[in-house]
Parts: sequence; C-alpha cells; structure tokens
Amino acid sequence: MIDTFVLGQLAIGFSIGMTYAIVAIGLTLIYRVLLAVNFAHGEVYTLGAFATFIGATLLQLPLWAIVPTVVAVGAVAGVAIERVAFRPFRKFTDEASL
Repeated sequence: MIDTFVLGQLAIGFSIGMTYAIVAIGLTLIYRVLLAVNFAHGEVYTLGAFATFIGATLLQLPLWAIVPTVVAVGAVAGVAIERVAFRPFRKFTDEASL
C-alpha cells in the first residue's frame, strides 16, 4: 500500500514538472514564432500568480471568476510586452510581415 506522504510528494512533483513544461513550451513557441527569446515569461507567470492571490484572498472571488480574470491579466501583460518590447525592435524583411 502506498503511503499518503508518497502520494503527496508525487502530486507536488507532477505539479512542479507541469509548471516547468508550460514555461518551456511558452519559451519554445515564442522563439519559433518571433525568433527572439522572451525573458519576460517569468514576469507574466508571476503576475498571473499575484492576480490569483489577490482574487482569492483580498477580493474573495470564486474559482470560476478567478480563472478568466487571470487569463485576461496574462493576455494584457503579454500584449503590452509585445507592443513595447518586441514590435519596435523587430526588423521586417518583406511587405507581407507588415
């Protein structure tokens, strides 16, 4: 029989591993599309975690309201980073990219 401590450690390991996988997939996707490494991934994930914390503790929102709010916060942060950091420095090579 498996001990509850071992099951808890397995759950923690899987959740940390999935977090690493999401970050790695995001970095790979951004690099393949823009051909630039987006070092702001950590900031966007931290901003989402902080928005979750505020929504759950200070605002006491239910989970069904927190999830779309956090997605919207992350999307707005991602668009803002793309507009401020990537777009001015990207060099277009053809008219189709404009």
